[in-house]
Amino acid sequence: MDGEDDALKSLMEEMYANGIEGVDDAPSSSTSTTIQKNRPIISSEQLDIEAYAVLYSGRTKIMRLIFLADHCDNSGMQLEALRMAYDKLNKGENTQLFREVVQKIDGRLGPNYSMDAKWCAIIDRKADQRKDKLESELNAYRSTVAIKERFGRFEDVLEPGCHCLPWFLGSQLAGHLSLILQQLDVRCETKTKLSSVWKYKRRVKV
Repeated sequence: MDGEDDALKSLMEEMYANGIEGVDDAPSSSTSTTIQKNRPIISSEQLDIEAYAVLYSGRTKIMRLIFLADHCDNSGMQLEALRMAYDKLNKGENTQLFREVVQKIDGRLGPNYSMDAKWCAIIDRKADQRKDKLESELNAYRSTVAIKERFGRFEDVLEPGCHCLPWFLGSQLAGHLSLILQQLDVRCETKTKLSSVWKYKRRVKV
């Protein structure tokens, strides 16, 4: 980590110039002197964007690149940061950030770095499908919990020695739940028939 921090410090020294604002011109005591936080100002000198970005990964890397593009006066560095952010986002599923980066590029990197509406539509559709699937599984899970609270543990519903239905929370939950419901119906029907038989026997005895 020390090597990484040293490399980052070296890069930041090239990228930032610390300025102190809010200091009174006239001499004053230390108690009355007000010093605001140093404001980082990115210099116009060329910075190796790729060497800086390699220190990060995932969303953090993308946000660092966007930050550089927003606060850099050097157009070359700005476009390089946006280009790398575009390439990174195009391999992921964050269509919102992708649209923001395309808007910042504004056609300055050519047609290869323009809005890919088809790709965004595909990613958004997959996200909606995944959301619907998760909601369906959640509803099935809630139904399972309600049934479990009413009828007891699932093992009591199954035949003795049957352990073919473990506790599933994945995509197969709906199928297992359907089978369990069928077994519950059979059990309730059997109890009803037995109850009728016992009532008939009691009447015969009387």
